[in-house]
This record gives sequence, structure tokens and C-alpha cells, in this order.
Amino acid sequence: MIHVGASNHVQQNHAMGDVVTGLLYVDPEPADLHSHLGTIAEPLNRLGASELSPGLAALDKINARLR
Repeated sequence: MIHVGASNHVQQNHAMGDVVTGLLYVDPEPADLHSHLGTIAEPLNRLGASELSPGLAALDKINARLR
């Protein structure tokens, strides 16, 4: 699938009589978003509190980085 922004840019310039040059790479077998982000496929609204909470130690670590 081509990136929508890149496709729009090419089409808009073509309509004005310009030719956009460059390389558009299309991955024939792209990975899904879950693979890129390392998330789970289960909807968050189906998870319980124990699955959603990273635990006190992890939360303390996150909060320390934000100070």
C-alpha cells in the first residue's frame, strides 16, 4: 500500500503539470501495527486491571523519568 500523503503529493503536482521525481518504496508484505509497537491484539476494554497495570515498580520508574 502506498502512503496516502505521498500519493496525494504526486497527484496534486501532476494536476498542476509538474512531475515529482524520487523513489516511492512499497513494502509488499508490511507488518501490522501490533508488530511495530509490540502491543497485544486483545482490545484493551477486554483486559482486567491486573493485565493493564504494569505494577508499582514500573510506575515508579516511569514517574521518576518524568521528574
